[in-house]
Amino acid sequence: MILVTGIPRSGTSWIAEVLCYSDKVKGYYEPDNEHNNLLGYIHKQHLHRFPYLKADNSNNGLYTIFRKAISDHYIHEYSKPSLAIKKLLNINLATAEREIYQKCNPEQATANSIRIQTTSQNLRLKLATMFYTFLQLFVRFNRHKKIPLIKSVHCLLALANLRSVFNTKVLIILRHPASIISSHLRIKNPDINRNLIIQKALVDDYLQPYIDKIYALKDPLEKAGAQVAIFYYILACQIKENPDWSVVKHEDVCLHPKQKFKKLYKQLNLDWSDTIDDKIDALNKKGKGYSTKRISRQEIDKWSYELEPSQIEKIKRGYNVIPPSFYKEFIYQNVSPK
Repeated sequence: MILVTGIPRSGTSWIAEVLCYSDKVKGYYEPDNEHNNLLGYIHKQHLHRFPYLKADNSNNGLYTIFRKAISDHYIHEYSKPSLAIKKLLNINLATAEREIYQKCNPEQATANSIRIQTTSQNLRLKLATMFYTFLQLFVRFNRHKKIPLIKSVHCLLALANLRSVFNTKVLIILRHPASIISSHLRIKNPDINRNLIIQKALVDDYLQPYIDKIYALKDPLEKAGAQVAIFYYILACQIKENPDWSVVKHEDVCLHPKQKFKKLYKQLNLDWSDTIDDKIDALNKKGKGYSTKRISRQEIDKWSYELEPSQIEKIKRGYNVIPPSFYKEFIYQNVSPK
């Protein structure tokens, strides 16, 4: 299994799509995403949006999601069976987001709202599980037994766990923190801040020396910057323990896409073909939202003219509550007026 991951809005979808041009690969797009995928909705009910899981914990919903995803009985998130179940049970972006927000911000939910939400939620969950279990008996997603390539941005704090239970090649995509947050703001993505620090084990294992500074942050952009710093700090620690993990910067791929993709194909033992050049060119066009079409060179420093200097300073303050592990120049970078 190949796992392509990074912080949301890091360019993981673009990179995973190009890797899936290989004839050896079958792609799975975020099976653990509660917003879109029934597997994520069903099995992450008791897990954080970004669950922190240690290597020795294999009895969890994320393991179940990945195990089911790479089996032959996987219902694609936008297939007719999946869309029919979601429409029937009113499982949509709004209902899923309410449940995600509640579990990431339990202190803001009233007892009455939790009780009402839980009743309807449990009913939807039971019915969704029943329908999914039945319909997957008739689905074959990976008939030719290709290498599963899973693109997931929500398993970022559980890489050690997934590596311990699956034979996984891990590819991590890094991107400038201001680029990530600028992209979140552009599409109004609620993943910009998911209150990671409510996970006690995460704080105990990694963040205790910095937790007072993190709690002191008040501005939403400061908190968004701190979330990026948390992800990168934990990734840096785990990369040291797993030197076989592949790491690439989004900016480097944007600057020399064909050269970098060829290198990634070689690292992952995938076969390159000339037609992939043409497909990369086809993606190098204007796009918006969640589209993977982008003029790649324009993505490198787009944040510098999309964000106001005051916004950049707030992001920087949040990012620096933990000594930066990547993009250390963001500490010293001066913000020039527009």
